Amino acid sequence: MSNEKDRIQSRSILASKVGCLAEILKQKVFEKFDSLNVPVEEFERMRIKHESTKQDHALQYNMHPDDTPAGIMVEMIQEYILILQSRKKSNDQIFRELATDNTDLLAQAISAMQSGDMNRFNELIAQHPEFLDSFMRKMAENEGKND
Repeated sequence: MSNEKDRIQSRSILASKVGCLAEILKQKVFEKFDSLNVPVEEFERMRIKHESTKQDHALQYNMHPDDTPAGIMVEMIQEYILILQSRKKSNDQIFRELATDNTDLLAQAISAMQSGDMNRFNELIAQHPEFLDSFMRKMAENEGKND
């Protein structure tokens, strides 16, 4: 059972470490996560690390493990992972739309990137600027939907 007093104290502890007010803690943590630009798997490792710290914090702060600073971090990381996964699904949808219109071109571009042949990739983009324009337009439209 959650103890709101302990959760408030834990958010204050985390906010102090982050250097912000407790009221904007999640916003600041998510901004920091966004700046890391790492894959979901890295956030999973971070979640596991904080999950294992919850018991130590429970003893240290005399709280239920889920109410500790580590417990609060686990919750925020889990929420951020869900956000990342929904973003990835949206980006995958964009690639599917582009592939429908430009199957061969997309395959060539992916092949060039996977093999590290950036000259070939740049050549494809130069020859087909509408492909890049379409991609950028779809990404911009998608960003507008995520805001």
